[in-house]
Amino acid sequence: MEQLIENCFSWPTWPATILVLTTSAYWLFAMLGAVDLDTIDFDLDIDIDIDAAPSVFDLGFIPLRFLNLGSVPLMLWFSIFSLSAWILSRSIDYPSPHPNFEWMSDGQAILRDFGIATIITKFVTQPLRGRFKVVEPNLAKDLNTPPTEHR
Repeated sequence: MEQLIENCFSWPTWPATILVLTTSAYWLFAMLGAVDLDTIDFDLDIDIDIDAAPSVFDLGFIPLRFLNLGSVPLMLWFSIFSLSAWILSRSIDYPSPHPNFEWMSDGQAILRDFGIATIITKFVTQPLRGRFKVVEPNLAKDLNTPPTEHR
């Protein structure tokens, strides 16, 4: 057990371990009621009505949509990402953990683990797209209908 903890808090596994601990603390506080589930969640729908020619900036949030960030709650996406990054870093980098940060090897390992974890998270969250959309029980257009006469 001591070796497991030592390996989790050594490079290049250390950043993924911190992410897993952060998300675990969030879900623990959410279960205890200390944090609302929508505390960190935000909406990525930004509509700007400008009468100008299209530009490169119109592509701004397309990568985020591709990764399902607008369709799945942020903390669910982040939890899957951090867990997959931690599993990857523990399985791929297991034989070579060390206490000192080395820019070239550790930086590449962290970027590789986070890149693969991003792809895994995209595929895991793909079936969840649209499942969290809030549906109004009474639409506003239905509330303005005139009452019918009873005879």
